[in-house]
Amino acid sequence: MFKAPSFSKKKSTENESFYREGMNLIRGSLYKQATNVLLQALKENSDEVSLSLSREFNSYYKSSQFEAAAAIGEALRAFSQQDVSLLVNVGTCYRHLQSYQKANDLYREALRIDKSNKPALFNLAASIAKVDKYDLDIKKALDCFKTLEKHVFPPYLKDPDIVEKITAELDKERKHRLNLVESLVVEKSKEQKSGNTDAAKKIVAKIENEERQLANSSYQSICKKLRKAIKTNWAKQTIEESKANLQDNLFNLGLYALSQGDLELASDSFNKLESEKCSIENLDLMLAITLELKGYSNQAIDKLVEMLKKNPKNRYAIVNLGLMYKRRGNTLLSMRYLLNASELLEQSDGLYSLSDIKVRADEYFDDDNVDDAFTLYNIVISEAPNSHAWNRVGEIHMQREEYVEATMAFNESLDTDPENSIAKQKLMQIHDLYTLKAETQFRNGFDNEATTLYQNALEIHKSVDVMNRAIKAYGRMNDFAQVNYLKSEIKKLKQEQKEERLEKKRLALIEEGKILMKEKKFDKAIEQLESAFEIKPDKDTFLLLAYILKALKHGRKLSGLVQQWRQITERHSQSSNINE
Repeated sequence: MFKAPSFSKKKSTENESFYREGMNLIRGSLYKQATNVLLQALKENSDEVSLSLSREFNSYYKSSQFEAAAAIGEALRAFSQQDVSLLVNVGTCYRHLQSYQKANDLYREALRIDKSNKPALFNLAASIAKVDKYDLDIKKALDCFKTLEKHVFPPYLKDPDIVEKITAELDKERKHRLNLVESLVVEKSKEQKSGNTDAAKKIVAKIENEERQLANSSYQSICKKLRKAIKTNWAKQTIEESKANLQDNLFNLGLYALSQGDLELASDSFNKLESEKCSIENLDLMLAITLELKGYSNQAIDKLVEMLKKNPKNRYAIVNLGLMYKRRGNTLLSMRYLLNASELLEQSDGLYSLSDIKVRADEYFDDDNVDDAFTLYNIVISEAPNSHAWNRVGEIHMQREEYVEATMAFNESLDTDPENSIAKQKLMQIHDLYTLKAETQFRNGFDNEATTLYQNALEIHKSVDVMNRAIKAYGRMNDFAQVNYLKSEIKKLKQEQKEERLEKKRLALIEEGKILMKEKKFDKAIEQLESAFEIKPDKDTFLLLAYILKALKHGRKLSGLVQQWRQITERHSQSSNINE
């Protein structure tokens, strides 16, 4: 119940009626009319009504009745246009209602009045980003990036720890060289004492060579190892594999060079990859970062914006774009992108790359933490096709006995990878489960439920057995339309199965014929190919048979085959003309 304000005796009862009418309209969800009536009440008795409406606004706002609060707030702000706090709060009401443009306008209006108002700025950034965070939660999300000044790089390809491994390997080599130099110094002293100057000179040359190697910087040494990896992979793999490995290792070289400030080597590496039009996901990201470090920040930002058009959830691109805007002093856009990044990272356990998210999801799944696994797998499939993630989503739905959703997930898996054996196996499990449940319902006399379950099973896999069972249930329901439909489907399915068996037999005969040809058993090869041609007379088999018959000089057989093929092609041509 709302409480009406205490009107002065000098004010007419008509003024009080505006207030009461307006609040009744709020309660009846007639918000536009309510705003107009409450504004009239404010004009007639501003002090008392504004105080009462402010209380009502706060009450509705705190109880999350945002449409009502916004309607009251619109009346209050129209009456008092310089109230920054009110503008921000009404804007937040519209954000909760997902009316982002209205919210943006109100936050900007607040900032025009007070440029330093942080709640208005924070909420405007969150509204533009369409992030479901408000006030202090926005600040808390942004504080995660407060100390982050430099770029956020993606991991090295194939082996994220490659530089750490190379560094450990170089440390071992360095220790070995130091020990070798010490032993050589001792050996040199012995030779000098013995008067063997030539031997001593040779040892000195060895020492100098080892010291030159030790003098090389770790950066140069790591680059050398990365270049060696490129050459090694190129030499060992097939052409396509070599190209992929070359690109991956060239990317790693550029990434390491960029992390160490070698812009020339980084730029050279990434430009080469771009010229080859390779499909490395974060290549554009690295090109953008290189451009910014070279002083071309506008081009860098444009490249990242284009990158996000292709994949709006690339966390590396979003956070780096936010940091670029931060370095340029564009606080609003910086906050917008960093808030987007914060929300995505919260959802993905703080992980940036999809491969890492998938690994974490697998860990959760293996530990029976299916709820968290489900969340992460859904992130993976929302951003890129992934048969494995779809399978796991399907398995979780099966655990929850959500078989319709599980079926959809496994079908999506097969759309991504038509040969996926796990998805096929799981679909058949659901098919068998539906059939088993249908049988139980049929035995208990629940024919309607049984037919629904049979239909669910048939949508996954059509089988004569299940269709015959469904026919019995429909028959008992006197649904003869469905009975006749299923009988026609059985006939069609049997014909398809027969054709499939014949096609398999035909292909096997052709394959056997080719093997016999290689073994120079031509008469037997002809028998096999003729049998295949009888099943289905196709051009390839005809040409193969004609080739053998001509080679063996079987003129009569060859002539008969050619005549037969001519008749087949003529019939086909006539049939095509009739259809046209």
